[in-house]
Amino acid sequence: MVKHYPRHVAPLAISSRGALTLLEVVVVIAIVGVLMALLIPAIQRVRENASRTECTNNVKQLLLTLHDIGSRDRGRLPNLPKDPAKITENVFFQVTEALKLESVLHIDNYRKLPNVPAIKLYTCPSDFSLSQPGDPDIRFACSYALNAQVFFGSPSLVHTFRDGTSNTIMMAEHYAYKCGAGQASSGWTFCWLSVRFDPSDMRGPTSRATFADGGNLKVQVNDVAPVTQGNPPITRGMKRKLTGDKSWVEVPMAFQDRPTIKDCRPDLPQTPHRGMVSGFGDGSVRTLAADISPARFWSAVTPAGADEPIGE
Repeated sequence: MVKHYPRHVAPLAISSRGALTLLEVVVVIAIVGVLMALLIPAIQRVRENASRTECTNNVKQLLLTLHDIGSRDRGRLPNLPKDPAKITENVFFQVTEALKLESVLHIDNYRKLPNVPAIKLYTCPSDFSLSQPGDPDIRFACSYALNAQVFFGSPSLVHTFRDGTSNTIMMAEHYAYKCGAGQASSGWTFCWLSVRFDPSDMRGPTSRATFADGGNLKVQVNDVAPVTQGNPPITRGMKRKLTGDKSWVEVPMAFQDRPTIKDCRPDLPQTPHRGMVSGFGDGSVRTLAADISPARFWSAVTPAGADEPIGE
């Protein structure tokens, strides 16, 4: 038997269904907000750890390649020529050859190709200088800097590291693009290939991808460089006051830890991480703490200072 209800009953049935009150909505939103506040930093840490791992792997690959080059040539390593524009003598060019990056080795064609990305091995995903506004041509940009104190002259795995390979830094991190932009210049770009480009290649001053490329080397930018003095010997980071000036001034810094692009100093290495990812002469990769003493850091930059070892 089918029962029929008066039409006025239906609205009462509909209105009897429950609905969220304003207070309940506010509570739900608050819970979601708390969860997001907890999750976002965790996600950022995971991404940062992944980026650091990739940067570390890049440095490790570069070290292994340099050791392989040295093992095939009685310990001799590629060198940094006095003329930074010499392509074939460039350390990174020889690494590129060893890794058989053939498309890159045809430099004239590589220059002319449109929309060419940077070489992944030579860039760190944490290096936010490469993601500045605009459409920069970063094909030659490099997030890693060679220790010029090691690679200048006639570097050798056998003879250069008199302080020990485990105590000497071979390479460190460096912002690749427009370092110092906004400080009376358009910023320095650090390049793996050469420092002389056509104006269409790079806008603004360029430098080869090195650090400590100053002092007694007398080439490049007026870099902070290690100077060892005293008995017992102590190594400090120092730079010449003026170009051609023989007087020195101490720079009481090891490296820059996560500076802004504007505060980036082209004469020092810097890291986008918490601590500097550094490759050592023995092939190891270590992260140096941001609060490392300048004396310990610069003693690890000079390969033959007979000074304080870096330790673990």
